[in-house]
Amino acid sequence: WSYKIFLGFLSDCFPIFGYKRKSYMIVGWCICAFIVVELAREGNSVDPKNLVIMLSLANLGYVWGDTAADGFMVCLAHREPIENRGGAQTFFYSMMQLGQVAANVIVLFGYSGPEYNCPGYESDPRVACTTIEEVVARVD
Repeated sequence: WSYKIFLGFLSDCFPIFGYKRKSYMIVGWCICAFIVVELAREGNSVDPKNLVIMLSLANLGYVWGDTAADGFMVCLAHREPIENRGGAQTFFYSMMQLGQVAANVIVLFGYSGPEYNCPGYESDPRVACTTIEEVVARVD
């Protein structure tokens, strides 16, 4: 988020194919999507050092696209009639927050089972959830 001012300056002063913000939104989200797909492709075999680098690059792409979208939102707000000004921004940010709530609900109910939160989870219901010490003892 520290680079938002620089990325906003970049998108305003150096348009790509004549577009100040739309092309930067596309580029930013493509970077983010490409990195996330690569992470998914690597699965559990990703090196921790590479994981940090890849997540940082994905975050950079996200911030790049988000910065351009914020600039585009300001342009749209200036086009609104003065008596309705702010309506588009309110709708946009309300929908963004609603999407974040929906994603959090999916994570809460979809990825909160014992197979995600119990180290040493066994699919056999007769085997109790184990502790980390029991898992380490099994490996030794």
